Amino acid sequence: MIRLMSAAAPLVVAGCMTTVMPGEMEGEAILSPEGCQDTLDRLCQLGAEIRFRPAETPGVEWASAVYAGAAPDGTTDGASIPRFFWDIIGGPYTPEFLRPAILHDHYTYPVNRVRPWRATHRLFYYALLHEGVDPTKALWMYYAVYVFGAHWAELVPGDDCGEGCIQSFADDARIVTEPDRIESAGAQADLEEVWTLLNGPTVLFDERDPLASVEALAEARHPGNLFLRNDETIEVTDEVLDWLARRGVDGLPDR
Repeated sequence: MIRLMSAAAPLVVAGCMTTVMPGEMEGEAILSPEGCQDTLDRLCQLGAEIRFRPAETPGVEWASAVYAGAAPDGTTDGASIPRFFWDIIGGPYTPEFLRPAILHDHYTYPVNRVRPWRATHRLFYYALLHEGVDPTKALWMYYAVYVFGAHWAELVPGDDCGEGCIQSFADDARIVTEPDRIESAGAQADLEEVWTLLNGPTVLFDERDPLASVEALAEARHPGNLFLRNDETIEVTDEVLDWLARRGVDGLPDR
């Protein structure tokens, strides 16, 4: 069993002179069974709840779940980093990635998609900065989940978990979704190029809003992605369903 916990501290983003307030994060990353992070599927069970209140979104709280015997809820497989990048970025269970990954995993499981996909991926970025991850690395990791992580068009009902906090354990939830593609060959090629761009001599993002700049970069590189060019939630139209079908998404609703 592993226990990891880091202290909260203000973070000054190098290169863009932006002070990022850390917000508040509570809870330890308690993983079991022993050695779970080194297994083939890297799936670990969670022994404690993680809670995070980002300073950037006052009044909003995110909370993970404790494993209760039914996967995937209450589990994590670490941060979504393709194996090709482990030597560059760090592995899925790099300590400063772990609590952000636990929260992100919880809210991207289909039964827990109680908040819009873009806000859920932004949570991951804010939590990475809170844990002291290098700002450029955090932007690259945000780009990775923003483009190649799961997207969903609707929300499932949420259960109250405190002021400003919602969770869900709706086993029968069914929403229109696109699964993550972060391990695909196309994703790896794109992410390699973006890593080079973000670490190059040209500053690609506006220091006042680096997330919006990264989102604009993503949309410019993937203009055909209907999720990236729409708002937080999108109407499930025939165009959306046809597009998802062409991308090989299964389980779409009948029309």
